Amino acid sequence: MHRETDVINLESNQICPNKNATHKIRNIILKHAARLPDHAFQITSDLNWLRYLKQAELLKKIISPRSKVLDLGCGLGFTTALLASYCEAVDIVGVDINRHSPWEELKDFGCDFCICDATSLPFLSESFEAIVSFGVIEHTESEMKFLKEANRSLQSGGYNILRLSV
Repeated sequence: MHRETDVINLESNQICPNKNATHKIRNIILKHAARLPDHAFQITSDLNWLRYLKQAELLKKIISPRSKVLDLGCGLGFTTALLASYCEAVDIVGVDINRHSPWEELKDFGCDFCICDATSLPFLSESFEAIVSFGVIEHTESEMKFLKEANRSLQSGGYNILRLSV
């Protein structure tokens, strides 16, 4: 069981520029994760949460203001919301093959969500300066189609940041 102090302790490490937003995002996700059959350990784990915070901090360093960013396979949407709260003035959209209940609450952090297949995105070519995808490609039917579609949607010279689940 997570305590409010757990979230605060994780965020007190100079990693988090917006502790209030991060705290709210974490609470939204914990509330929704509690409804899942396995309680979504990959999301609720303090170690994984710290990893997500560090990923958002890294992206803040490389994504320029007013960039368009795609979170490909965003799931519940917490990484999308974290990126929106870390990288102010960034236009970020999270996409997933299914709609997820936290999305409505997470839109308050300045992000949008869209239901679509990652191998057939509804965006024009070269729409995004950066594409992030954390632990998604290994769950697709075709890794090649996933990568080709991400590449099509990415502007020349943009960042395509993928992380595999291990």
